[in-house]
Amino acid sequence: MIRISNITKSFGDNLLFKNLSFEFNENSRIVIQGKSGSGKTTLLKILCGLESADNGTVEKDEKCKLSYVFQQDCLFDHLTAFQNIVFGISETISKEELWNRVKRISIDTCCQEFLNQKTSTLSGGQRQRVSLARALIQFPDVVLMDEPLSHLDKELKRKMMDSILFLQEKYKFTLIYVTHDDWEAKQLGQQFIQL
Repeated sequence: MIRISNITKSFGDNLLFKNLSFEFNENSRIVIQGKSGSGKTTLLKILCGLESADNGTVEKDEKCKLSYVFQQDCLFDHLTAFQNIVFGISETISKEELWNRVKRISIDTCCQEFLNQKTSTLSGGQRQRVSLARALIQFPDVVLMDEPLSHLDKELKRKMMDSILFLQEKYKFTLIYVTHDDWEAKQLGQQFIQL
């Protein structure tokens, strides 16, 4: 599905990684770990085309759909949770179909009352649920997550981790997950990249 071959990336004299190669298999969970500044986020950006490698290649299946969950939730606070989740989806899809999709990827509190709230009124955990739902609304093949739980307390982190594991099992997407947290890595990791 996605293969990186001999990619190298540096910023000035700071070499992040050199000749890195890895194959990301379908329906797998890959954890990328490393110290702050080791290039974890940069690698995710290279995988989805937001950044270019200095050398090497990134190969993706032509029809591979990717979604990205950023460390900061990047929501539009003037919109409702529902409007954030469906933002950017083609207008040719009916509102009924959109609601059906949101119900299919619902994450505990995604009831109609919750979905009609402005995101500016939501808690950190609720905002992360909206971010996750937005990433999954188009049923992608690959979901990239950049430390999405880093700002949550222990209890919320466990709940969100359960949701991520459940949804990855249910929808069979490849999960590429960046974290520096050993507990998160142990919960999710089937394969590991250490930077």
